[in-house]
Amino acid sequence: MRKTMIIVFFLFISTLLSSAQLNVDSVLTDIYRKPDTIQIKILNFLCLKLRGTDPQTALKFGRIALKKAEQCGDKRLQAEAINLIGVVRRNSGNLSEAMLNSVQALKLAQEINDLTEIAYSYNNISAVYRESGNNPSALEYAIKALDIFEHKQDYVGIAFCELNIGVIYSNQNNFAKALEHLHRSLNIRKKQKDTMEVIHSLDNIAYVYFNMKDYDRSLKTYLELEKSEIILGDKRGLGVTWNGISQIYFLRNDFSFSLEYRLKSYQVFNELKYYDDFVNACGNIGLTYAKLNNLPQGRHYINEGLSNLFHVKSLKTKCDFYYQCAEFFEMSNVKDSAIYYYKLHAQLQDTIHYSDNLYKFSEIEALYQNEKIVRENQMLVKNVESQNRQTVYLILIITLTTIILLGTLYRFASVKSTNTKLNQLNGMKDAFFRIIAHDLKAPFNAIFGYANILKSDYHELSDDERLSFIDNIGGAVNKSYQLLEQLLLWSRSNSGNLEFNPTQFNLYSLIKDTVQLLEPTASQKSIALEFSCDENLVLKADKEMINTVVRNLTSNGIKFTKENGTVEIIASEETNSISISVKDSGIGMTEAQSKNLFRIDKSTSTKGTKGEQGTGLGLIICKEFVDKHKGKISVHTKLGEGTKFIVILPKA
Repeated sequence: MRKTMIIVFFLFISTLLSSAQLNVDSVLTDIYRKPDTIQIKILNFLCLKLRGTDPQTALKFGRIALKKAEQCGDKRLQAEAINLIGVVRRNSGNLSEAMLNSVQALKLAQEINDLTEIAYSYNNISAVYRESGNNPSALEYAIKALDIFEHKQDYVGIAFCELNIGVIYSNQNNFAKALEHLHRSLNIRKKQKDTMEVIHSLDNIAYVYFNMKDYDRSLKTYLELEKSEIILGDKRGLGVTWNGISQIYFLRNDFSFSLEYRLKSYQVFNELKYYDDFVNACGNIGLTYAKLNNLPQGRHYINEGLSNLFHVKSLKTKCDFYYQCAEFFEMSNVKDSAIYYYKLHAQLQDTIHYSDNLYKFSEIEALYQNEKIVRENQMLVKNVESQNRQTVYLILIITLTTIILLGTLYRFASVKSTNTKLNQLNGMKDAFFRIIAHDLKAPFNAIFGYANILKSDYHELSDDERLSFIDNIGGAVNKSYQLLEQLLLWSRSNSGNLEFNPTQFNLYSLIKDTVQLLEPTASQKSIALEFSCDENLVLKADKEMINTVVRNLTSNGIKFTKENGTVEIIASEETNSISISVKDSGIGMTEAQSKNLFRIDKSTSTKGTKGEQGTGLGLIICKEFVDKHKGKISVHTKLGEGTKFIVILPKA
């Protein structure tokens, strides 16, 4: 009987999907006499199958399914619907909403201990982490999901997880592992005869071949995919496939063919309103027109991408697009614009590393951790109840009494010292807020002033004057953004929310990358940027923190060095430590200035030799990151004779 019901269900679904006029109203009309649970399952299934071909309709089906499941009080089907809604939103680039959906589904599934939906929630959380660039967390959640599916021998779930894990390994350039997991997913889908999911597996395999620079196999796979996706009407799949084909032709310098496929993907993503993919397509088309020496047409698509950038949710997509803009303007020989977008790209890379709360991940993780603690406490209570209550209560009473007595004695002994420390902290806080208020006030005054002039005298101003005012507003906004970015990093460090993750890495490569990043800034002032480091020098530390320290100290040296000066980075290995020094031939500091460099209550922003603005927090962050490594940072300086910062880090 159950097998017959399943066959009837899928025959009905097949009839719906084959309908040329599939829409929400017609589906609701066809299913309204069926039992509520069957209606919800049909709507959820349609949401899953239409996620690539018609995301807007898929989202509508998912929302109706959720509403019906809530009315029925069926938490399992609620969790399933919420998970599917999250998948559609993730594909559309709305990562924050997708993560909230996945965590909400996880909570419902845990309440009823539904292992299948728990596993799907884990896998969806993993996919959002993957799309945001957090591959370690993505892999952690994907493996948790796979363990559950393996235990249940749920091969549909296993295939989803294997695909996800394969993409994660691909993002980490571990192509052998990526292909291993992707082929397992592909083999399962072939046995299930699920053509749509076979296509998804092949699409990712083609992308791995592309990253391996095996362009022949990649192109062959993409062209096979194109035929299947046209038959199935998988619009998003076609857009991704055409983008892959265009990349291969671009790298082979066949720019005409590349442009043909890039315009196709552009049209698909525009129709689907997939803004992340659409903006990426605009950048690629701009670069292709530049290669074809049609700069005006290329500039048109770059501008279209910029005008749609506010729709983009993914920081990684914005970061990649800024790099495309920088490359386009460099090819157009517009150096100022190229440098501007290279800087935006570099700044956003740092934000991606440190500002995970931009997608509310910290609140979401806190919610999940809270649920975990609640479950652990419930288990603890059950264990305690199984023991001898009288003995436990007696021990608790004695322990609490002792703690209260000790706490009272300690409070009386330390109250005076505590009050003194509180007064000092309040003084530091007040001074710090005054400094921040001062640093923020100036750029906002500039923004308001120029904006008012543009508004009141717009028709009296020349085009050059308007552009000048707009440039000045942009500079003020950029300064405010830098200050807020540094504040965010400093606050996360002080609140304990910044993860400390020491790993072994090549210090030479890190310093070389920093020099290449800052070379354009140094060249604007004709400053020689040099470095000396053993190519095999390995350091065990938090790579991102050390990268921030070296970059901030080097930027500081460039800022306070006059034209035709030098900034030199020297790294060397000592007996028990590794030394990194940044020396400049700049204007130096007074003794009073050098004493206050690392104090938050004395932090001030000083203009550079060409009027460069700073936030006043860079050196403070450097010291805190060095302190986390149990290292030391010192400064040797003399007014008019340059400055040398020395960082000493202990060996692991």
